[in-house]
Amino acid sequence: MRKSSGHSLLELGFAVLLLVFMALLSTNVYILFVGKSYNERVCRESSALAARAALEGKPTESVQRAAKSGMDSCGYGGVFIGHPQFTAFQDDITTDVRVLKLQTQTLVAVPTPFLLVGMKPDSKNKVVYTSTYTYQIKNPKKAQSDDSDD
Repeated sequence: MRKSSGHSLLELGFAVLLLVFMALLSTNVYILFVGKSYNERVCRESSALAARAALEGKPTESVQRAAKSGMDSCGYGGVFIGHPQFTAFQDDITTDVRVLKLQTQTLVAVPTPFLLVGMKPDSKNKVVYTSTYTYQIKNPKKAQSDDSDD
């Protein structure tokens, strides 16, 4: 029978330290992934609602209202993930084509920022995700440009 030595306690302490480090790193990766996918989903759904309104030939104000209603109906991100904000909305109407461009931005707080490589000190432990969707659709005959000389 062998005598137990102090090596096993040292190995156990190192393993626990390594597991804590990996758990913190996994938490960072998970929060950042969920924040990015949340921003993408909200931008995609809002732009789809805006495109549906544009296909119906509605004016720019109604199209923008439809996009904002899609964003307002989404759930709030939570403690670490902020609610997405519109950073750009563009509705260019020509005689042949109507181009919709929608951009959202979400701030995601990093739970353990010291594990993130390349994070700027002035970022206040936040990562910004930006999503842009552009739809180019045939202009329905009902839609008119705001630049008309009527």
